Amino acid sequence: MKRLEPRHEPRKATQEDLKLGERIRARRLMAGLSQEALGEKLGVTFQQVQKYERGTNRITFVRLQQIADALDEGLQYFTISKKPMSKSAETLQGALTHPHAIRLLKAFNKIEDNQRSLLLVQLAETLTEG
Repeated sequence: MKRLEPRHEPRKATQEDLKLGERIRARRLMAGLSQEALGEKLGVTFQQVQKYERGTNRITFVRLQQIADALDEGLQYFTISKKPMSKSAETLQGALTHPHAIRLLKAFNKIEDNQRSLLLVQLAETLTEG
C-alpha cells in the first residue's frame, strides 16, 4: 500500500511577518550593524537574517528575544499591534528602512544651529520636487 505524503505549500509571508521584518531591519540599521554582523551575534548566516527581515522565515519568541538583545532593544519595540498604524507612523517606519535614513538622522541630530538644520530640511524638500 502506497503512503500518501502530506503536501506542503510554501508559506506566504503575512503582514505581521513583513512588519516585524521591517522593524528588525530598521533597528539593525539604527544600531549600525550589517546583516552579517547581526547574524554573527545570533549564530546564523546573513542569509537567515535577510529571511527574517523579508518575513520569509517565521521568528520564534526565543529568537525574537535574541534579536532584541543583540540589537540592545526591548521586546516591546518589535511587538505588532492588531490596531493599524497611523498613516504618519507608517510613513516614518517606511522611511527608517531606507539604507541612508539612519545616517541622515544621526547627522541631522548633530546640527546644533537651528538655521542650518532648517536649511537642510529645505534642501531635502527641494530635491524631492518634480
